[in-house]
Amino acid sequence: VGAAQFFTNAVNTTTNGMDVVFGFTPISTDKKILRLSIAANFNKMEIDKINVADKLKGKEHVYFGLREQYFLLASAPKSKMTFNAEYTCGKVVFDARMNVYGKVELINWNGYETTDTVATPGIGGNLDVYKSKATLDLSIGYNFNNVRITFGGMNVMNAYPDPHDPSLTETGGIWDAVQMGSQGAYYYTKVGFKF
Repeated sequence: VGAAQFFTNAVNTTTNGMDVVFGFTPISTDKKILRLSIAANFNKMEIDKINVADKLKGKEHVYFGLREQYFLLASAPKSKMTFNAEYTCGKVVFDARMNVYGKVELINWNGYETTDTVATPGIGGNLDVYKSKATLDLSIGYNFNNVRITFGGMNVMNAYPDPHDPSLTETGGIWDAVQMGSQGAYYYTKVGFKF
């Protein structure tokens, strides 16, 4: 057996961050409403300690390696911002949302050394750097008494994470599951009923 994977309470972490939400309604009449909002989240996670049994002392880098540390740290993105505008004009509702995802760094399989113990950029192999990306969601809805029909699209600009060598990523694809995902643009029709 060369390796094993299992669930464990392997690490202690500390996360510090800030959430900011701002909303504004510059237009509000009987037939027209414009709502604007900004939401931002900033986080910094640090690994304080790798918890091992006495028999594994000195083997922390094998028990919870540098690649796993990077994946854990990337699970809480350092930043995400959302800008939203919703405009209602009579029975028609327009909605636009821009999502801005912060940079993500993961270690790939090229030159990875199991002796590296601390998640420090540039140490222990090559970094796959996924630059900050933005997506745009748009929708238009129409209200028929108690029924609303909405046509929309998510990630309508068809943004993808930065491509990398498939032989070196965790997924074996040209990108890992980061930021906005890897599905590209998505379009939908939605019908809502109010009882």
